[in-house]
Amino acid sequence: SHCYVVDAAIAILIVLSFGQTGQAYNISDKCYQMTIREFAETAAKAGGCHVVFQVPNTLEQKGYSNVKRAVLQADKIQELGWIPSSTDESKIVRAVNILKTHYSENVELWS
Repeated sequence: SHCYVVDAAIAILIVLSFGQTGQAYNISDKCYQMTIREFAETAAKAGGCHVVFQVPNTLEQKGYSNVKRAVLQADKIQELGWIPSSTDESKIVRAVNILKTHYSENVELWS
């Protein structure tokens, strides 16, 4: 399950304002489902680079989750009034562009 960072921030504010103490709320966009590989490839394309995949060795594989597909249910937070914004890949492109702009303006911080 994925969620655009702006949608997640809004969801957190909604939970803080209207959520019940002691309750857990999933923040996920059911229309924005993709594998980590698909997400990485989309983000890399938006950033002007490509993803290189390596097969993990046996020791590394032991640390990986066996879960193949996990889709979080966001029904409880939607009952509080939260709805995610648009449901296309433009969210990933938008986030990458924000990061590129921020880091290009602050490149001296990293040198």
